[in-house]
Parts: sequence; structure tokens; C-alpha cells
Amino acid sequence: MPAKMLKYGLGVYAPETPVSFVVPGKSESLDVTKASETKIIFAPGVTELVIDVAAGVRATLIEELPSDRAVAIDLKLAQGAVVTYVSNQNGVGTLVAQREATLATDASLTWRESFRKTAFARVFTVTTLAGERAQVSAQTTFSGGDSDFLDLRHEAVHMAPRTSSDLRLRGVLDGSARAVVRGLIRIGPGLPGCVGRQKEEILLLSDRASVAAMPDLEVASHEVQCGHAAAIGRPNPEKLYYMESRGLTPDGATRLYAEGFLADANLA
Repeated sequence: MPAKMLKYGLGVYAPETPVSFVVPGKSESLDVTKASETKIIFAPGVTELVIDVAAGVRATLIEELPSDRAVAIDLKLAQGAVVTYVSNQNGVGTLVAQREATLATDASLTWRESFRKTAFARVFTVTTLAGERAQVSAQTTFSGGDSDFLDLRHEAVHMAPRTSSDLRLRGVLDGSARAVVRGLIRIGPGLPGCVGRQKEEILLLSDRASVAAMPDLEVASHEVQCGHAAAIGRPNPEKLYYMESRGLTPDGATRLYAEGFLADANLA
């Protein structure tokens, strides 16, 4: 995939000239049989979309949603397929989404999603690592203000040995914004060599903002590597003071601090 992915602030922005696939308000299917960059444009209404990516294909899928949507995505990667799935939600009023992915042997999936100025979002993502050496990585960033509410959940289900998952989430909340973020890595019995990691980091800019961060592990196998962490904090006052001493207003220093916090996630 030769096109560049441009990263700035909260979002991972679209590549150069992707192919467009318009999804009307009903169940549809999309077969990806060659290397491509496809923009998935959802028409109004509840939509279900099944995406099949053929063996060995490398593809980027870019999700484009209008406001006030409910969508269900079923993504299937055949052996050796490599996919990046990009979802940038900016200014969406209400979003309810369920995304499921199943990865065959040696398949690789990268989820990249961001939320900005989203009044209400409830997004549930499940990635099933069904084939040996399948791997998934997920990077979610968000910022919420006013009375925004986000409920974000991602599960990685290991069903084959020597599979790997890496789930990372970083967000900023201001005003009276609230978030619930939940991550789960599940490894069944008799699956040696699996690796599962997750990390959730939230920055609170207001005393009225709140978050519930719940990383979790369910491990039934020996000889695996797993870890999880969650951190909730506020801006470092010494760094804010330094920026203010260089001429920034208190609001400007806080805004720059938050932008840097999210940019670190995008560059990770």
C-alpha cells in the first residue's frame, strides 16, 4: 500500500485516492481480492456489512459514517491477509457500532479509531484470532467535552496458539464528559505461545469529567505472556507552569498539553 497515512492530533487521516464503496441502508457484502485502499461510505439507516479479505491481500479500509448511525461490521481475513481498518468519528452526534473480525492463520489486523466531538458513542469490537500466528493491534484515541458520553469496549479472543494481541487506548475528557472503557483479552486452554497486552490511559481536564477504565484478562493456558494496565491522571502542573512562563495562557497551555498527550498515542 504505497499511499501515506497522515497523522495529526487526534486522527489518522485518509490516504490519497481510495476506491469508494457505498453501503446503502441494508445488509451488504464486500469482497477485497487485491491490494487496495477502500473508503466505505455508509448511507443513512441501520447497516450491516460483511467484508471478506482474500488470502495474502494487503488492504486499508476507511470507514466513513454520517451522524446518528447504527452499524454492524463483520470482517473476515483469510490466511496471510494484512488489513488496516481506519475509523475517524469527528462531530458525530450518535454512533452505535458493533465490529467483529475473524483472523485466519498468519493474518494481521490493525484497528485505528478516533473520536472527537462525539456526543454519544457505544462501540463494541471483538477480534477473534482463529488461526495460528494471527495478530491484532488496536489504537483508540478520543477527546470528549461538554456532556459527551463514550462507551468503548474491545475484546481479543485467542483461539489458536502463538497468536498475539495489543490493545491500546488513550483519551482526554473535559467539561462534564464521561467515558466507560473496557478491554478484555481472553486466551482459551491449550494455547501456548500467545501474547496479549492492553493499556488504557485517560487524562482528565475537569473536576466534573469522569471515566471508568476496566482492563481485564481471562487466561486458561500456560506458557503465555499477558499484561494489562490503566492510568487516570491530570495535567502535570510543572509542565503547565513551564508553558505559561513561555507566554501561553492557562487555557492554551492545557490545550497544548492535551494535544501532545494524544499525539504521543498516534506516534506510538
